[in-house]
Amino acid sequence: MSARVLLLLFWMMVGSVSSAACAETIAAVDDSVLIAQLRQSAISLTGAANDYAHLLDAIGDANIVLMGESTHGSAEFYAERSRITRRLIEEKGFGALILEAGWAPALPMNAYVQGRSEQPVRAAFAGVKRFPRWTWRNAEFAATLQNLRTMNQDSPGQSPKIAIYGMDMYEAPEAIDDVLAYLRQTDPRAARQARRDYACFRPYHRLAFDPQLYGRDGCN
Repeated sequence: MSARVLLLLFWMMVGSVSSAACAETIAAVDDSVLIAQLRQSAISLTGAANDYAHLLDAIGDANIVLMGESTHGSAEFYAERSRITRRLIEEKGFGALILEAGWAPALPMNAYVQGRSEQPVRAAFAGVKRFPRWTWRNAEFAATLQNLRTMNQDSPGQSPKIAIYGMDMYEAPEAIDDVLAYLRQTDPRAARQARRDYACFRPYHRLAFDPQLYGRDGCN
């Protein structure tokens, strides 16, 4: 159970206690006690190779590792996320990164890290236009992509290449364009049918529209 759910249940149980009384109780906690507890539990990051040894031990043989929202937002967090990602690949055998990004914009990123694109690294995430662009369009993530590309280049010839995929619907109109472009080349009849099926998405091609509103509007 997450800490947020536990906190919600706690406040439901003590709902009769006034908020003022709770605030006084919290304020009465000695800061030195909290600081001592943090010092006892915290693990320093020094830049050493074993910084994340405890984390990797805790991960064990898990097939999926989720990196939460705290890995967004600052150059320092992005750099540490990159270090963790590298260790998961090199030491735990992970071979794919699933981003909180649209499927279509992630395709150029995947092509770049797998060496199938010679465009500059920043062109790899240029397709991220709708979801808060700073999340992926930044120098730190560009360095991550470059590192992954180098790792693929240095891996043995028969080894599976590290891949990147997008999992979200932020760029649904762009994904539709990619599907239609593919079908026009491989199955024109299916392309015509798909164009009809996708017709209700047409208004959301404009950036002024939130592409997630198609669900609210009943586009199906």
